[in-house]
Amino acid sequence: TAPGQLQDRLSVGGAYRNPTTNALNVLSRYELRLDRTLGAPAGFGLARRVQSVSTHVDYEPAPGWTLSGQHAAKWVDDRTDGTNESSSAMLVAGRMGVDLFRRWDVGALASLLWSPTGGREQAVGAEVGFQVRGNWWLSFGDNAVGFRDTDFEVTNATARGPFTRLRL
Repeated sequence: TAPGQLQDRLSVGGAYRNPTTNALNVLSRYELRLDRTLGAPAGFGLARRVQSVSTHVDYEPAPGWTLSGQHAAKWVDDRTDGTNESSSAMLVAGRMGVDLFRRWDVGALASLLWSPTGGREQAVGAEVGFQVRGNWWLSFGDNAVGFRDTDFEVTNATARGPFTRLRL
C-alpha cells in the first residue's frame, strides 16, 4: 500500500480433500477488502469496498492428468474521489495439465471475465512446469490474449504475455 493508504481484509474459507484417493480437492473463500486513504478530505482519495467469493477445484481423472477450475464473483462499491459507482463481475477459469516426464508437465489455460453491464475479457495460454520438490511446481507460461483485473489478480495468471507461477 502507498503512504496514507489503509487496507483491511477479512477472509473466511473452507477446503475438502478426498482422503481415500486424493483425486479431488476443493477450496472456497469469501473475502471482504476495504481500501481507503487516511487523512484525505471528503470526496478525495481512495474509498473502495470489494466483496468476493471463489471456488477452486482440482481433479485428477487419471494418473498424470489434472483438470483445474475456478469460479469467482466480486461486488465492488467504489467511492474514490467522490464517485459513487457499484459494479460486479464473474470469472471462470480452467487448466488442463498432463505430466510429460517424472518432474515435467505442460498445461493449457483459459479464463473468461464478464460483468452484467456487458464487459467481457478472455485469456488463453499455455505453460510448462517443473516439480521443484514434493508438491511444489514452478511454471513458466505465456498468454496469447489476456486481461488484468486488480481484484482477481491474486487468484489467476490472466495478463497477456509471459508469466511465472508457483503451484502447490
